[in-house]
Amino acid sequence: RMTRGGLIRGRIVDSSGAPIAGARVHVSDGSLSIDRSEAVDPVAAARRAVRKRQGFVSDADGRFTATGVPGKSAHLLVLAPRCDGVLLRCVPAGIDDLETVLQPEARLLVQVTDSSTEESVPDAEVVAIRVGAGMSGGTPLSLPVHRVDEDEAVFEIGQVGPALHFVQVTAPGYAPAWLEPDGVAAGKFRLETV
Repeated sequence: RMTRGGLIRGRIVDSSGAPIAGARVHVSDGSLSIDRSEAVDPVAAARRAVRKRQGFVSDADGRFTATGVPGKSAHLLVLAPRCDGVLLRCVPAGIDDLETVLQPEARLLVQVTDSSTEESVPDAEVVAIRVGAGMSGGTPLSLPVHRVDEDEAVFEIGQVGPALHFVQVTAPGYAPAWLEPDGVAAGKFRLETV
């Protein structure tokens, strides 16, 4: 016999209270495990745990209904473009007024220049990773990188957050360069030149 799962209803808003449409809400039973090495960045750990699950999507008013909630409570991972993810633990099944506030994501801008001419390096490529608890413990998570300006070789790295980061810059004819920038506060950005 199968048991019908519970419901969790709520609304997702930004820091000003405006609804966020298109946010994804992923539901996990109590088996979502985050080890001590990932405690610095539990959202990244939860992201890996639910990456193959579809999730529920918020509507134009930011409202969502998560169905099939196993047991009396569940963990929710709430993700939206340009926002920092939120992991909500032990949300009771049956709640119908859960309001979740998402903060704008922190971003790091990287401008790639030639060290002798200070001109942009047109064929540069950037890879960024976040490590939960330093090189000795956490599992690396690749961060989204996209080129902002073709002519100026400026790249934007999203989902930066407070954890330890490594940025590798490569280009034909140049030695690889590495950055180890500090975290960036939610909703802020910082420009680094390599």
